[in-house]
Amino acid sequence: MKKILSFVLILFITLSHIGALSDYIYMEKEDKKINDAIVYENRIILTKDGFIRAYVGYVDLKNPNISLKVMTSSDGVSTLETVKDMAIKNDAKLSINADFFNITSGETNMIGMTYKNSELISSPALDNMASFVLSEDNEILMDYFS
Repeated sequence: MKKILSFVLILFITLSHIGALSDYIYMEKEDKKINDAIVYENRIILTKDGFIRAYVGYVDLKNPNISLKVMTSSDGVSTLETVKDMAIKNDAKLSINADFFNITSGETNMIGMTYKNSELISSPALDNMASFVLSEDNEILMDYFS
Protein backbone atom coordinates (compact mmCIF):
# COMPACT_ATOMS: atom_id res chain seq x y z
CA MET A 1 0.00 0.00 0.00
CA LYS A 2 1.34 3.41 -0.88
CA LYS A 3 1.99 5.81 1.92
CA ILE A 4 -0.01 9.00 1.62
CA LEU A 5 1.74 12.31 1.77
CA SER A 6 0.12 15.68 1.52
CA PHE A 7 1.67 18.89 0.39
CA VAL A 8 -0.08 22.18 0.45
CA LEU A 9 1.25 25.04 -1.62
CA ILE A 10 1.90 28.05 0.59
CA LEU A 11 3.96 26.34 3.27
CA PHE A 12 6.04 24.65 0.57
CA ILE A 13 6.80 27.99 -1.07
CA THR A 14 7.55 29.61 2.29
CA LEU A 15 9.94 26.83 3.21
CA SER A 16 11.71 27.08 -0.13
CA HIS A 17 12.62 30.65 0.82
CA ILE A 18 13.72 29.59 4.29
CA GLY A 19 15.79 26.76 2.82
CA ALA A 20 17.73 29.34 0.82
CA LEU A 21 18.16 31.54 3.88
CA SER A 22 21.86 32.33 4.12
CA ASP A 23 21.75 35.43 6.30
CA TYR A 24 20.98 33.85 9.66
CA ILE A 25 22.74 34.33 12.99
CA TYR A 26 21.96 30.95 14.54
CA MET A 27 20.08 27.81 13.53
CA GLU A 28 19.04 24.77 15.53
CA LYS A 29 17.85 21.66 13.66
CA GLU A 30 16.22 18.44 14.80
CA ASP A 31 15.79 15.67 12.21
CA LYS A 32 13.39 12.75 12.43
CA LYS A 33 13.46 9.97 9.85
CA ILE A 34 9.87 8.85 9.27
CA ASN A 35 10.76 6.09 6.81
CA ASP A 36 13.20 5.43 3.93
CA ALA A 37 11.60 8.15 1.80
CA ILE A 38 10.62 10.87 4.31
CA VAL A 39 12.69 12.98 6.71
CA TYR A 40 11.03 15.63 8.89
CA GLU A 41 13.10 18.57 10.13
CA ASN A 42 12.24 21.11 12.82
CA ARG A 43 14.29 24.31 12.53
CA ILE A 44 14.60 27.28 14.85
CA ILE A 45 16.38 30.11 13.05
CA LEU A 46 17.54 33.41 14.49
CA THR A 47 17.81 36.17 11.90
CA LYS A 48 18.54 39.88 12.30
CA ASP A 49 14.73 40.36 12.28
CA GLY A 50 13.97 37.76 14.96
CA PHE A 51 13.19 34.07 15.28
CA ILE A 52 11.62 31.83 12.64
CA ARG A 53 10.30 28.35 13.35
CA ALA A 54 10.17 26.16 10.27
CA TYR A 55 9.00 22.62 9.72
CA VAL A 56 10.60 21.01 6.65
CA GLY A 57 9.72 17.74 4.97
CA TYR A 58 12.17 16.06 2.61
CA VAL A 59 10.51 13.48 0.38
CA ASP A 60 12.01 11.08 -2.16
CA LEU A 61 9.39 11.32 -4.90
CA LYS A 62 11.13 8.59 -6.90
CA ASN A 63 10.39 6.06 -4.15
CA PRO A 64 7.57 3.79 -5.47
CA ASN A 65 5.92 3.70 -2.02
CA ILE A 66 5.33 7.47 -1.98
CA SER A 67 2.30 9.28 -3.28
CA LEU A 68 1.02 12.83 -2.88
CA LYS A 69 -2.58 13.60 -2.06
CA VAL A 70 -4.56 16.80 -1.73
CA MET A 71 -6.53 16.51 1.48
CA THR A 72 -9.72 18.43 2.16
CA SER A 73 -12.30 18.20 4.89
CA SER A 74 -14.56 15.17 4.65
CA ASP A 75 -17.45 17.67 4.88
CA GLY A 76 -16.36 19.59 1.74
CA VAL A 77 -13.78 22.14 0.66
CA SER A 78 -15.48 25.04 2.49
CA THR A 79 -15.51 23.33 5.90
CA LEU A 80 -12.80 23.77 8.50
CA GLU A 81 -11.04 20.59 9.67
CA THR A 82 -7.64 20.28 11.34
CA VAL A 83 -4.68 18.98 9.38
CA LYS A 84 -4.16 16.40 12.13
CA ASP A 85 -7.70 15.04 11.69
CA MET A 86 -7.32 14.92 7.90
CA ALA A 87 -3.92 13.21 8.24
CA ILE A 88 -5.33 10.55 10.57
CA LYS A 89 -8.31 9.87 8.27
CA ASN A 90 -5.96 9.54 5.27
CA ASP A 91 -3.15 7.65 7.04
CA ALA A 92 -0.73 10.40 5.97
CA LYS A 93 2.89 10.07 7.08
CA LEU A 94 3.60 13.79 6.56
CA SER A 95 1.04 16.58 6.19
CA ILE A 96 1.55 20.25 5.50
CA ASN A 97 -1.10 22.93 5.93
CA ALA A 98 -1.09 26.09 3.87
CA ASP A 99 -4.68 27.18 3.40
CA PHE A 100 -6.24 30.29 4.90
CA PHE A 101 -9.14 29.96 7.30
CA ASN A 102 -11.80 32.23 8.73
CA ILE A 103 -11.61 30.96 12.32
CA THR A 104 -14.65 32.98 13.41
CA SER A 105 -17.11 31.40 10.97
CA GLY A 106 -15.41 28.01 10.76
CA GLU A 107 -15.53 28.14 6.98
CA THR A 108 -12.77 28.48 4.45
CA ASN A 109 -12.48 29.07 0.77
CA MET A 110 -9.40 27.99 -1.16
CA ILE A 111 -7.78 30.90 -2.94
CA GLY A 112 -5.38 28.94 -5.15
CA MET A 113 -5.76 26.54 -8.05
CA THR A 114 -6.45 23.10 -6.61
CA TYR A 115 -6.96 19.78 -8.38
CA LYS A 116 -8.08 16.67 -6.53
CA ASN A 117 -8.47 13.32 -8.27
CA SER A 118 -7.95 15.03 -11.66
CA GLU A 119 -10.83 17.43 -11.01
CA LEU A 120 -10.49 21.21 -10.57
CA ILE A 121 -12.04 21.99 -7.17
CA SER A 122 -10.76 25.56 -6.84
CA SER A 123 -9.56 28.06 -9.43
CA PRO A 124 -7.14 30.91 -8.66
CA ALA A 125 -8.88 33.72 -6.79
CA LEU A 126 -6.17 36.20 -7.73
CA ASP A 127 -4.12 36.69 -10.89
CA ASN A 128 -0.56 35.45 -10.99
CA MET A 129 -0.71 33.15 -7.95
CA ALA A 130 2.19 30.81 -7.25
CA SER A 131 1.30 27.13 -7.52
CA PHE A 132 2.96 23.80 -6.82
CA VAL A 133 2.35 21.15 -9.48
CA LEU A 134 3.37 17.52 -9.43
CA SER A 135 3.08 15.86 -12.84
CA GLU A 136 2.07 12.24 -13.42
CA ASP A 137 5.81 11.55 -13.85
CA ASN A 138 6.57 13.00 -10.37
CA GLU A 139 8.20 16.08 -11.87
CA ILE A 140 7.78 19.23 -9.77
CA LEU A 141 6.83 22.54 -11.30
CA MET A 142 6.43 25.76 -9.35
CA ASP A 143 5.06 28.58 -11.44
CA TYR A 144 2.55 31.41 -11.52
CA PHE A 145 -0.92 30.72 -12.92
CA SER A 146 -3.85 32.97 -13.72
